Amino acid sequence: MKELKIFREQIDEIDGKLAALLQKRAEMVRRIKFLKTEHHLAEIDREREKQILDRLETDYEKNIFRTILNESKKL
Repeated sequence: MKELKIFREQIDEIDGKLAALLQKRAEMVRRIKFLKTEHHLAEIDREREKQILDRLETDYEKNIFRTILNESKKL
């Protein structure tokens, strides 16, 4: 099925972009953690997490971002 192949190729392209963006995000998380440590700030900011989730519209997006936030805490 040609159409299926095209859709999968588009998903592969999107996945590559998402992976690159997640790597950039992880680097920003590491930099923020360094600054928070340097300035004796709390590592976890629940209000910031709420702001991030409140920008999202669907449960699909919110569930993915909850995972991203949880994985970011492990960095």
